[in-house]
Amino acid sequence: MTRQQLQDAAVDVEALTATDYDHSTWFFGSGSLPRWFGYSLGYEMVGSWQRQMAEIDAQKWVNVSAAEIIEAAAHDDLVSRFKAHSQ
Repeated sequence: MTRQQLQDAAVDVEALTATDYDHSTWFFGSGSLPRWFGYSLGYEMVGSWQRQMAEIDAQKWVNVSAAEIIEAAAHDDLVSRFKAHSQ
């Protein structure tokens, strides 16, 4: 998936932080999301975080919070704070 496709389908923070989700929909495209969406989104989210960090040492890599990654993705319009997403 392209970065533009991910931005066009921007999921909301609530969907990313939910503990009840359909794994097949997110990762294999069996629902409303395209195949490999979860993998592609995760890859781009971490890339957003990397670009926004000045330097990243091993301790930061190990201890970065999901909230920090999500915030970086929201900054790059990969994640929406407002748009509802149905699974």
